[in-house]
Amino acid sequence: MRRRGDRIDVLADIRSLQDPLYAGRGVGSHAAFLLATLRDRGAGRLRLVGLVDPALPPPDRGHVAACDEIRGTFVADSAATSVFL
Repeated sequence: MRRRGDRIDVLADIRSLQDPLYAGRGVGSHAAFLLATLRDRGAGRLRLVGLVDPALPPPDRGHVAACDEIRGTFVADSAATSVFL
């Protein structure tokens, strides 16, 4: 059972931010906005985990810095309460 005050892992697919053709527009801009908003409004309550494709170039440093962790897989931590976006 989740206790009040426990942090929630938010697993965010940020692969669009790895592609220079999409990072600044369309789905990439939506992903960047989502990261910034969650970081700003969920501070202390959310743990942002950016999910990336290791075969692609890394996202820029600003997007990486918005995440608490970067993972190259879609495996959730079974001990954590998680939400996938």
